[in-house]
Parts: sequence; C-alpha cells; structure tokens
Amino acid sequence: MRMFVAAYPPASARDHLAARLRELSAPTTERLRWTAREQWHLTLAFLGDVDEADIGELSGAMSEVARATSRFSSGLAGSGAFPRPARATTLWCGIDPGVTELSAVAAAVATAVRDAGLSLDDRPFRSHLTLARCQPTDLRPTVGRLADYRGPPFPVDDLALVRSLLGKGPGGRAAHEVIGRWPMAADRT
Repeated sequence: MRMFVAAYPPASARDHLAARLRELSAPTTERLRWTAREQWHLTLAFLGDVDEADIGELSGAMSEVARATSRFSSGLAGSGAFPRPARATTLWCGIDPGVTELSAVAAAVATAVRDAGLSLDDRPFRSHLTLARCQPTDLRPTVGRLADYRGPPFPVDDLALVRSLLGKGPGGRAAHEVIGRWPMAADRT
C-alpha cells in the first residue's frame, strides 16, 4: 500500500485558502491540476509502499509519536513552487507559524518509522501544502499573487496515517483513505 503520514488543517483553514485561490485568474492557473480541497494536508513523511503486515507496527509507532508530541498552533501562509517558480511542476502554500514544531514532528515520525524497520523517502522535510501540479510552467505570477497570503491560525492536534490510491479519485487522480488518526498530547504549558 502506498502510504504517508500527515497532519490535516481543519475545514475552516482550507475554506479560507480556497476563497483566496478563487481570486486567482488565468492564464497560468488554467494549466494547473488542482488538488482536492478535502485532501489538502501537510505531509510529515512519505512512506511509499508499505506491506499490509506492517500496518499494525506502524500504527503503534505513530500512536507513540502523537502521545509524545504537544499540540501546537500553525497557519497556512505564503506560497512557492517546486522545483523553482520559473519552471515549476508543483504549486504549494507554506506554513507560518509552526514550521519549527512541524519539522520536529516530521523528524520524530521519521525516527519512529525507521525504528519500526520500515523504509522512508529520504528527501529533506519541507513544510508545505500542495495546491496543484502541472507540466513545467512559469508560476512566478501565481506565486507572487499568493506571497502575502496569511490564513487563520489552527491547531495541529493529531497525526494521520493515510493510504494513497493512485488513479482511484475524481478525474483519475489519487484518492486518500485515512487508515488511522492519533491525537497529540495536550499542551504541556
């Protein structure tokens, strides 16, 4: 099963961002394949293919990470594009505040996954929420129009283990199935 670990912004944060995206206009945006608003998430670790027999151990590891992690506040802010705005294949929204906390959670998830004996995509963690994909395109105008975006703060209060079903979603895109969710520890203040 193709899987990843994520944190999901609440519907209110996704709605706020979706309203801002509706203000964008062509020509750049007509080349974009937008991700479904319901699937917007913050990927903490991409696991790739995971054997079904390993789901129990992986779930236990994510439960431990969640129990050891305090809830924190975050927000969606700014924008960017991978690999670079002038010739991009992915448009994303950034995170502010909460980058430091999200990075720490991603590191804890990576450690737990490796300790469980599973492999992990070794790309460096970059906190972002994927908005759209495209063939190599100059997204500098779009990135510029979203640069000043600041969404409302929201709590990051649980971890989700998600199965990605390629080609099973609307329009032949991926469908996401949440396998498990674990609440983070209460604030330790």
